[in-house]
Amino acid sequence: MRPRPPHALGSTGARLAVLTALWGYGCGAEAPAVLEVGSVGYSAEQLVGLSDSRRDLLSHVTALGLVLSESSADPLVDDAASELVAPIVERLEVERLHTLLGAREFLQAEGIDEASVAAAYRAEPEFELTVRHLIVLSARYESEAQRTAARDKAARALERIRAGEPFPEVAAEVSEEPGAEGRQGLLAPGREGAWVGEFWAAASALEVGGISPVVETQYGFHVLRLEGREPVPFDEVRDQALLAAAELRGFRPTPLTSAPRPDSIRFANDVRTAREPESILATFDGGEVRYEDLLRLAAAQGGPSWDGLRGGDAELRGRLLDLALVDAGIRTRAARAGVVLDPLLRDEMTREEALRVEQTGQLLGLLPGVRADEVAELALAALGRSGQNAESARSTLRGWRGLLQLHVGYGAPEMETPSRDGP
Repeated sequence: MRPRPPHALGSTGARLAVLTALWGYGCGAEAPAVLEVGSVGYSAEQLVGLSDSRRDLLSHVTALGLVLSESSADPLVDDAASELVAPIVERLEVERLHTLLGAREFLQAEGIDEASVAAAYRAEPEFELTVRHLIVLSARYESEAQRTAARDKAARALERIRAGEPFPEVAAEVSEEPGAEGRQGLLAPGREGAWVGEFWAAASALEVGGISPVVETQYGFHVLRLEGREPVPFDEVRDQALLAAAELRGFRPTPLTSAPRPDSIRFANDVRTAREPESILATFDGGEVRYEDLLRLAAAQGGPSWDGLRGGDAELRGRLLDLALVDAGIRTRAARAGVVLDPLLRDEMTREEALRVEQTGQLLGLLPGVRADEVAELALAALGRSGQNAESARSTLRGWRGLLQLHVGYGAPEMETPSRDGP
């Protein structure tokens, strides 16, 4: 749907190719790849004994490895993991906008004006915190010995601070966060949702100038000092405050499908058959829906929707097109009403979804920053990993095959089955 986020379709890699043996292949020649995912190729010898379903799974694991090879261990950096989950975040954004619009309409029906909500908010406002911290990096999947050493290092830094050493100097020396030395651990001001829950809870519990004990998050072990606490102006949290007020009075959001579609929808002549990502399927006042939008919706919904759309399921295609129009209607109404999603909330949603990607990779032995030339070996090893965690991660990847194929760009071409019913 237009306008839409500027994420490129199939931004990296190449399509998966299953190639037959080449004429003229002789002794001493390098074995040709019979399976390719992006820059990674597998020879027939490497795939001996793998069923078609296991080869498909190997493709997904390899794609995840390539995503993580382009990702950073720094949780604050936008990277390939964040791009991978963008279709999921887009769904969450639309759902949130729909909820915010519904809350406004609910309050209007109840005769509650914005001025009364603003007065109640100012009596109990949200706060923006300025925090200085140090961190000793240690992800929860690492060994207990490593975790203990990291915790002890943070504890020793805390002892130095409590003994009177300046926090900025200790943070510059000890903290393992990228750029901490130059900033001496000082973070940009943050609001609830800007940081992970444990970090926010520790920071908000402090008085200005107070020092926290060692705090554990999924990134490692922190020590915090609260530098400042300022109330957030109502104008900056208007929609969130209106939603809170509506929920206190019993508001519950309605299903997305109940939202009105845009005005003046016009379907393209090839709406049932167009398959190029940039093909325009429908236009309306102020925007359009392209086939790429359906691909992103299907990828976000999971593997069966992705397979059905690419396989020519006419009924599914029609449902996805209708959902794309619902999304467009919600975004259009939100823009007209001045309802804007808090960027901090969007960042937090992205961070949470990207963290799931990294955690899934970790369960399979694939870590952020893995070298691309190591991906094939690690992916083959991941197929053989035993245990419930590894099997759960492989199951997750099967559900993410649409996201992975959309991002990395591999996969068999779409079937040319024509649509039979509906758009």
